[in-house]
Amino acid sequence: MLDKEKLKKEVLESLESKKALMPFNLLGRSLAYNPFPPRLSYKESVMEAFKGGTKVAYLSESFLEGFFQNAEVSPKDAFKNLDLNFKYETIIVDSLQSMDYVGMFRRLSPYFLIAGGVNIDPYQVLEATIAGSDGILLNLSYIDSKKSLNELVATSLSLGLMPVLKASSKEELKLLLGLKNPVDCLFTKASLVPLIPKRYIIFSEDYLDDVVVEAF
Repeated sequence: MLDKEKLKKEVLESLESKKALMPFNLLGRSLAYNPFPPRLSYKESVMEAFKGGTKVAYLSESFLEGFFQNAEVSPKDAFKNLDLNFKYETIIVDSLQSMDYVGMFRRLSPYFLIAGGVNIDPYQVLEATIAGSDGILLNLSYIDSKKSLNELVATSLSLGLMPVLKASSKEELKLLLGLKNPVDCLFTKASLVPLIPKRYIIFSEDYLDDVVVEAF
């Protein structure tokens, strides 16, 4: 497994290449032709959608590769098998190629989708929107400052994405105090849940069957 600094460097290098081929403003123009309109009115519907509790499938890159190999043969059978094995309402697509996988899932399925991976730049938020994501995972371990976090959250909200902040320590939870735009959803360890105000929707990092996590 890649360490954090190496992974972040890899992501930044990939972003530089993408921006050279398709600058942010040019990429943004494609939103006018986006076939995936938002499926969730954020302010009014987030709490309503999740208040009864939801299960989340946090899908790894190796799982996704195998799934889409089957989906290419028969999308219907691939999702039928997925439904038999996992009971969930939401998918976090966590991969270095997450945008491609989000787009594939959006074309094939009705599930609420969260773009995972290492998201550290507004360019990635725009990519997630164009791919058809309903939300985006912002891992606080990779975000350098409150300014960067606020920019990512503001960009997400402006594009109709649900920002889900992933916090792995008490120190990372402190970043919530500096948010200019409040968020509703956190992804964290069960041990940190008692430290978090009850108004948040919390996805636990403690897996059930290695894949599915429960929202409290």
